[in-house]
Amino acid sequence: MSSRFDAEVIVMPKKEVADPQGQAIEGALSRLQLTENGVQFEGIHVGRVFRFAVDAATRDAAEKAVETLADRVLANPNVEAFRFTLQEQL
Repeated sequence: MSSRFDAEVIVMPKKEVADPQGQAIEGALSRLQLTENGVQFEGIHVGRVFRFAVDAATRDAAEKAVETLADRVLANPNVEAFRFTLQEQL
């Protein structure tokens, strides 16, 4: 018997890697007049979110499979970092 989990993997560029999309958004803030009245934004980074279901015999097996998928397929470990959560479906 297996269990079904909802997985969410968040992939973000590593802090030391340039993030041109984040920089473009920061550049747009003043053009959109979003930085008036003392409003400030800082450290905008653009990443990706993957959500999917996983069937596995155990939570450990599901975690190992999701970690392998994220490390080998969803993220580029040279320039991106990832984290994930699993929630068992009831």
